Amino acid sequence: MRARMISMMVLAASLLVASHSVAQPTGNVTFGSQWWNQSVDEAKLQEFLVLPKGGFLDSYYLRDSRGSVNASMWGTRALEDDQRHGLSVSKGLQWRVDAEFNGTPHLYSMTARSPLYQISPGVFVLPDSVQRLLQQYAPVTGNAYANTLRDLLNTAQSTPLAMQTNVQKLRLRAHTGKEWQFDVSAVRRDRQGSLAFGVPFGIGSSTMTEVAAPIDQRMVDADATGVWSRAGMKLMGSVGLSTFENEVSTMRVDNSRRLTDATSGGTAVGQLDMWPDNKVMRGRVAFSKQLPRMSTFTATVGVSQAKQDDDFLPFTSNTALAQSNLDSLPARNVEAVVTTIVQDYRLTGRPMNKMYGTLRYRAEHNENETPTIHFKGFSPYDASFSVGAVENHQWGGSSTILGADVDYELADWADLSLLGEHRTRTHEFREVEEDAENVFGAGLRLRPLDAVDITGNYRVGQRRLDSFIAEDYLNAAGLQLEPKGLRRYDVADRDQSMANAAVNWVVSPKLDLSVTYSWTQDDYKESQYGLQNADNMLVFVEGTIHASKTLDLTGGYGFGQVETKMASNEYSASSRPDTLQNSMDWWIDTQDRNVYVFANADWWVKPNKMVLKADYTFSRSMNKYDFSNQTLLANGTRRAEAVDVPNTFYRSNDVTFEARWKWSAMMDLALQFQYVQFDVDDFAVNDLTLLGGSFSGANFAPNAIYLGDGYRDFTARRVAVMASRKF
Repeated sequence: MRARMISMMVLAASLLVASHSVAQPTGNVTFGSQWWNQSVDEAKLQEFLVLPKGGFLDSYYLRDSRGSVNASMWGTRALEDDQRHGLSVSKGLQWRVDAEFNGTPHLYSMTARSPLYQISPGVFVLPDSVQRLLQQYAPVTGNAYANTLRDLLNTAQSTPLAMQTNVQKLRLRAHTGKEWQFDVSAVRRDRQGSLAFGVPFGIGSSTMTEVAAPIDQRMVDADATGVWSRAGMKLMGSVGLSTFENEVSTMRVDNSRRLTDATSGGTAVGQLDMWPDNKVMRGRVAFSKQLPRMSTFTATVGVSQAKQDDDFLPFTSNTALAQSNLDSLPARNVEAVVTTIVQDYRLTGRPMNKMYGTLRYRAEHNENETPTIHFKGFSPYDASFSVGAVENHQWGGSSTILGADVDYELADWADLSLLGEHRTRTHEFREVEEDAENVFGAGLRLRPLDAVDITGNYRVGQRRLDSFIAEDYLNAAGLQLEPKGLRRYDVADRDQSMANAAVNWVVSPKLDLSVTYSWTQDDYKESQYGLQNADNMLVFVEGTIHASKTLDLTGGYGFGQVETKMASNEYSASSRPDTLQNSMDWWIDTQDRNVYVFANADWWVKPNKMVLKADYTFSRSMNKYDFSNQTLLANGTRRAEAVDVPNTFYRSNDVTFEARWKWSAMMDLALQFQYVQFDVDDFAVNDLTLLGGSFSGANFAPNAIYLGDGYRDFTARRVAVMASRKF
């Protein structure tokens, strides 16, 4: 509703501006009416758009000028939640104002249901009588608890799962004289709706409850920049502010297994702290100076500071535990502060007639100034309190990149590019304190014919850590918290290779071809556990055939593949580094393959009068998960062979036909037909039940309440009539 009001206000304002600024504005408007149906209610059809039934305003554009002042306004999907509007007013090069509004819906599910009621934002409850009955049945052997829970879920109410993001932008650019430029901009994002969120009440037989967590957030970014230029020098300064506000800072959810708190049975209400309010202030200065031999030196320094002071929740929501009182906390809020300093220095120039080069250095330092808070323990799943020293760490770090780029003209039709970089990083409170990486690359651009352009580049990098701190994987008692050979991929030794290539070829006046290819390989040779390698490949081929003066054909094929291999170890929580004889190694190989095809045809049946258009898109995603494991352990114990999880499959076909008739010089009429087919085979989203659990003999033990927000196969058809009017 708010988005529609904004669209009507913006449209009315544009018409008012146009009517006052010019006597005869020019532009166009497209409107129409449509009908559509869908075989089943499935959110995928309208995941990021809105398909209205009946009349709609598809687009509009207004433009005109008075003297040196020019004004224009445009919009699409003007009355729907996925609408866009833009307004631009300018006076030559002196000043320009741009305003924009974008609406983006995200429909997650049309099948979600929940037995819980949201009595206020973030507070989900069950009737006390239901909780009391379920608490009586929960510890009893048999199916009474499961059957009662099923009865409750059978009457669960429909729950919306959707998000609406509205973005408003405003920007002013101005020149004052020949030396000064100013740029002021502001962006506001409003996000409202709900998304699926799991609230755990323990492990094993305890129940996890999934709810539609409310989202009500606002993000604002404001920046102001000034630039002064004179005689080969330029000085720039900017300041900015970013804020994030979350109106639902805490979520409380009733436990289906308990009405009363207990020291051994857990809590009646789960409580979670959501995303905290925060803000970032930033500033930046830059200086550039033109030097001899067509050289330029540029220096940029930026400073930003992020803060958040979110209030703490108690250790637990279980009132049977003394730590449920806020007074048991060592502090009431976090007072987190992180300061980031970024420096960038570049020297570009042409040391030789056919050579252009850049020397560059970039450094970034993150200083975490959050005070250390000493907690006296923690409450796992609100069932008990574990006494022990727990404190926050000031995560931080720094990085530097020293690099050189050289471009050399080998011939009129060939260019060579070389790259070299040395990267360093430091990490605070990590198992790796420092690492370094050397990167080298080369590229070629060839133009053997006027109609052919070939580019390609290749680079390699080797990242090596200085030393691994094994003690970081041990607790205070010397017990192993992580597998001894685990190396997290962001700090592990890595060999990386990357290649990119592109060919653009105008074969003839009737045929254009282009091919792009990219490949990345990450190899973590020293990682016994964790991510061991990852391969990413993407190729895309596109062509256009100008078959005749009245027929154009365009098509393309894309293929992408991601393959990864990961390893881990199964061990007891009480294992020591030297007593892992009864542990089991296991591996997972994943493969994600994506295919994309599109084809378009435009046929002017009657030149400049009638055109027929056909558009087709096809996409397919297939995922494989192959598990393997060590079946014979070091102590002689045998384990069962690992079982793969089912492969997943997603496929969509979308075809649209349009016939457009030029009714007059000022009006076009169009008829559209669209057919959409979507198929999915994914164990994680198909045929989801509201109640999850496992069988123990003849008894079913529930351990999860789901929303049931899965995906379903569907087909959809749409018919629309449209008119486009110029004025």
